[in-house]
Amino acid sequence: MAYFAVGLINVILAFGLLAVQEPRRGAQEKELRDLVLHGAEYRFRFKSRDIRILWANRSNFWLMLNFIGVIPGSIIAFLIFKYTKDIHNMAAGTVNLAILLVFVAGGAGALVFGRLGDWGSQKDERAKVLVAFICNAVPIVFMVLFLQARFRVPDGASVAQTLALPGVALFIGAIVTAMFINQGVNPNWYSTLTEVNLPEHRATMISLISLLDMVGNAVGPLAASLAVGAWGLRAAMATSLVFWAVNIFLWLPLFRTVRRDLRHQHGILRQRAEELQRQGT
Repeated sequence: MAYFAVGLINVILAFGLLAVQEPRRGAQEKELRDLVLHGAEYRFRFKSRDIRILWANRSNFWLMLNFIGVIPGSIIAFLIFKYTKDIHNMAAGTVNLAILLVFVAGGAGALVFGRLGDWGSQKDERAKVLVAFICNAVPIVFMVLFLQARFRVPDGASVAQTLALPGVALFIGAIVTAMFINQGVNPNWYSTLTEVNLPEHRATMISLISLLDMVGNAVGPLAASLAVGAWGLRAAMATSLVFWAVNIFLWLPLFRTVRRDLRHQHGILRQRAEELQRQGT
């Protein structure tokens, strides 16, 4: 039923895309916006030789490696029911409530930190990288609190009785807060990816990174299963911290590369705007 419900939601959202008008290519670029809105056509398309251009863009390399950031969440999702049952004797009803709170908090986090990244980028080109870096690093603190919780729910306890137990509120609050902050990575990551690539290159990069995300979602449960067999549930859940820590370091090179790549793309777009303007005249 869980798979059916989530799948149905995605189907509805997919059909919802039919009601959305796709913007004209180039209409979102500040260098091209006025020209495209006044009838100019952005004719540049992806060609096979552009692969070398994508590879030369070093920000792309580090943004692709950030698929490792998907692994912690997939580990937590894979183990959460067994972990809360075996370690804390928590019933599925309370866990479902916590997961619902996590989804709501994650959506709110994406909006809040996405807006924060947009606001900061008006002052500093690297602001979105900084916000994403913080949203990767800070959740580790709350995950440590989550893993350090020590309580045992009595058999047959209701959701209300469980929530009233000492330590349960901190346990749930820690994981909800961790996910609220961590989901701020996604909008800033995608936004940075689109901004460091030309319009005709973005679909290729998004497709490639989506494929890598699938790899991350597969590696997480595999790593968790191996860790459970070798060291037990607590250690397996703690492996999420290892991947989180590794991912933090993968954001550091972007502070150096993103400014250069952003300015390079804007320079190309300015040249193309001049070319389109000459063609129009």
